[in-house]
Amino acid sequence: MANTIKYSHQIDAAFKQLSKKFETTRKKINSTAAKRLKSGTYDAATKWMEIGKSVEEFSEKIESVRLEWRTLVEALQQAIESVETKSARTGPLPDIRVHSKQLLIPAIRILQKNNGSATSDEVLEALHSHVLTAFPQSELSVNNPSNFPPWQEMLKKVQRGCQKLGWIERRRDGQWRLTEKGRTSASD
Repeated sequence: MANTIKYSHQIDAAFKQLSKKFETTRKKINSTAAKRLKSGTYDAATKWMEIGKSVEEFSEKIESVRLEWRTLVEALQQAIESVETKSARTGPLPDIRVHSKQLLIPAIRILQKNNGSATSDEVLEALHSHVLTAFPQSELSVNNPSNFPPWQEMLKKVQRGCQKLGWIERRRDGQWRLTEKGRTSASD
């Protein structure tokens, strides 16, 4: 876990040692409180119990910080592994091109799930989600579709392709509506 973070093993060990010291201190305080209680000095026993409670609360804070430290080290380890893995690759990632024909069926399925109609924005958002999973290395997956011109052009091509196949109505109001042919095509 902590091999790449300098001194993290020592910090972990220090937290464990600190926790053990607090546990020992807490036991001694509880023992003293019990002795005072047995001897009938109730005021002293009460004070020792209050001190014990304060030590316990502080010990819990230290344990919380120790857990935060472990979470931080794990996150740093994952980040370092991610960076190291990327830098170890030879050459750039291949640019996966997405063609409008590859999005025709997903677009029709989106409309089928939306009871046969959706706005261009709804189709765009759902197609972007599809591209993120189906084509994660494409230019389209890493750019925001609402302000990325290639996405806007892709959406137009998909819409024209669906219209050409007779799957959606030809409309100019930004709505995509399935035709009867579109309802029966690309069935789930």
